[in-house]
Amino acid sequence: RLLLGKAGVVAAFGFVLGTLLGVVGVAVGVPALGEYGDFSAGDTVRSVLAIGLYGGMISLVALGVGTFTRSSAATVSILFLVLLVASTLLGGLGEALGWDWLITISNYFPNVAGQTFITGADQPYSPVVGLLTLIGWAAAALLAGAAALKTRDA
Repeated sequence: RLLLGKAGVVAAFGFVLGTLLGVVGVAVGVPALGEYGDFSAGDTVRSVLAIGLYGGMISLVALGVGTFTRSSAATVSILFLVLLVASTLLGGLGEALGWDWLITISNYFPNVAGQTFITGADQPYSPVVGLLTLIGWAAAALLAGAAALKTRDA
């Protein structure tokens, strides 16, 4: 119950912060883009809310990893590797070696899933699959954290 309560607070905070950052990004970005910054209100609202949802999901991943490792340094390192390094490294290696299966794996990391979900792009998969992938990463991290919490701190 403790982890579930924390997850609710962390997800809500991540969503609100992500949404606010999305609003700030739009407010700064649209004027900077000039004539290329013409977006419909519906697309803008969808993107801002998607950024908020991404913030909430990644916050849950961070909570799960942090609960599992019980180390802030390890949590930051793992998140850095998972969110920024691993998909790029695996995708580049897959392209260099001609291993399509490695490219496919790299497409299911949370940063690629989030980008697909936020932008509404249909490559490498639909935004719905991107959201479901993010939910899967959050659930896996929280389950790992819950299992570690139950066995270690019971």
